[in-house]
Amino acid sequence: MGKSGLFLHPLHFRADPGRIEMAIDGADTVDVDPQGDLRIMVANRELRWLKPRVYQEIDGGRMEVASEYLVRASRETKAAGRTHRVGFGLAPYERHLALVIDPILAYSTYLGGSFADSARGVATDKEGNVYLTGTTTSSTAYSSRFPTTTNALQTRFSGNSAAFVTKLDPQGKQMIYSTVLSGTTAAFTEDFSGAVGGAIAVDRFGNAVLAGTTGDGDFPTRDPFQPSHCGGRADMFVAKLNADGSALHFASYLGGSDWEGAPRLALDAAGCVYIASNSNSQDFPLVNALDTTPVTTGPVLSTLAADGSRLDYSTRLPPLGTGSYQQVALAVDPDGHAWIAGNTVQYPPGASHAEYSDAFLLRLSPDGSGLKLA
Repeated sequence: MGKSGLFLHPLHFRADPGRIEMAIDGADTVDVDPQGDLRIMVANRELRWLKPRVYQEIDGGRMEVASEYLVRASRETKAAGRTHRVGFGLAPYERHLALVIDPILAYSTYLGGSFADSARGVATDKEGNVYLTGTTTSSTAYSSRFPTTTNALQTRFSGNSAAFVTKLDPQGKQMIYSTVLSGTTAAFTEDFSGAVGGAIAVDRFGNAVLAGTTGDGDFPTRDPFQPSHCGGRADMFVAKLNADGSALHFASYLGGSDWEGAPRLALDAAGCVYIASNSNSQDFPLVNALDTTPVTTGPVLSTLAADGSRLDYSTRLPPLGTGSYQQVALAVDPDGHAWIAGNTVQYPPGASHAEYSDAFLLRLSPDGSGLKLA
């Protein structure tokens, strides 16, 4: 298996690449669409592999070989349930030369400037456009800034770092928009200014919603429910961009007087925003809270109205056992229940270090008033 697909070395002239099969376990259906892409359906979700690209290296160039997916009869197995088998149909090719079959990679690209850049979150919309968020340190101080588009909300920054949102078309060939998002001045500690985009989602109107952390005292806000940084090394932020990335629908800080960690983000069917994180702030903003007990550090969950005008509820999550715990994943089901998964660390009586760690899964009621340990 090569970086971009299956690589077949020269085979005996009687060898038949048509006998190659991929076994796909757990899918409901597997078929080939009119464009030749392989479509895999699992629990009403679609995974798509583009039409295979097959070629040979001949005299320093690539000679394409016509190809197609062949969906063969599925079979039942005790271990995996139904297994779907997919092979390849190939036109005649030079049997004495190596053959490359690439059924996976649609496109690959770099994104960044001349200093350190990293992606932290990715989302897609119903048209297949791709949205990336993360952090960049390729500021105006460097010869090659982080790439932004002319219609962007913010095209440059001068602080330590900035969050970014970049929207690519489904083929990865066009940058539809790309913007940075940052202030210029540290709120309290000079060693941390700038912003980090940590998570992103897209609503049904094509508006990108992102959450992250910032140490900036002048992070750009619009109609905020929390207008200012409340202290410590970092507060969270949450922002919604319009569909072309040129303006903010809303943007607000979210945090207390100590620090908040990297957030997780999800949207429900109405576009309401769910943010989960870990907070070290005993005064983290709480609204209609399930648990208000001040703690040194622990997970929190906040929900915002779709227009960002208010917190519908914001709560700490009650302790599990005798240890501490951290959230690592967040999802919202069609009924508005928030699901949080993570790990809890248990401490034996009198011990200063953890004895073991367990995974946990929590479900909160749609109004945040009830919790169930799954």
